[in-house]
Amino acid sequence: MINNSLGSKCDLFAENYRILHKNFKWDYTKMHYLGALLYTDAGLTVNVEAIKSAKEIIKKNTGVFSSFKICIERQ
Repeated sequence: MINNSLGSKCDLFAENYRILHKNFKWDYTKMHYLGALLYTDAGLTVNVEAIKSAKEIIKKNTGVFSSFKICIERQ
């Protein structure tokens, strides 16, 4: 049987994954799992607006051939 703490983390991970998958459908799918894992490890729910804001900052501050920009523009 799963203890209460582990069950809560599993629920938070699943919710974080659903949020990322819903809001970033066209991003690399494995990043949904990584993002959900990182947020869950910190005990947080995904902040979609913060992620979108960070992506805009990267997009504005990188060159045309930047690996970051290529990943961001795929969506």
